[in-house]
Amino acid sequence: MPYLLDDNDVVAIRRLLDRVHGLNGPGVTNAPDGISIGFNRDRRGQTASVGRSGVAHQMFAVLLTEDGGSAGDASTQCSFTYTVKTLDAATTLGTVMTPDKQRPTVGAMLSGGGLVGAGYYDTTSTFVLVDANEHLDVC
Repeated sequence: MPYLLDDNDVVAIRRLLDRVHGLNGPGVTNAPDGISIGFNRDRRGQTASVGRSGVAHQMFAVLLTEDGGSAGDASTQCSFTYTVKTLDAATTLGTVMTPDKQRPTVGAMLSGGGLVGAGYYDTTSTFVLVDANEHLDVC
């Protein structure tokens, strides 16, 4: 007997399709007939660790565009935020993102906007910006 989809099934399938459409990153292969998410090998041929989501937990380079915040000053912490895209600029990985890398409590920073940063996908397939290539403004 065939399984009949109800409205909740259709909504769940559409959400899944929206989530994987255009997905790219380590261990991801898009093809006309489907998407493969699995193990990836690094440059040395080592198998990358793969979380429950099947996405490899490897850092990769990303493009940064400053989209908000400020540099900070002698009494205020830097609050720059970024739009993050793949290196080919084809896919936006996140907007209004702050790096996980700890910033100084106070002091002016130079924005990493227009530069390359680094990030990874966590075990829930959420992109995490680790480093935005920010530097203390010492001049």
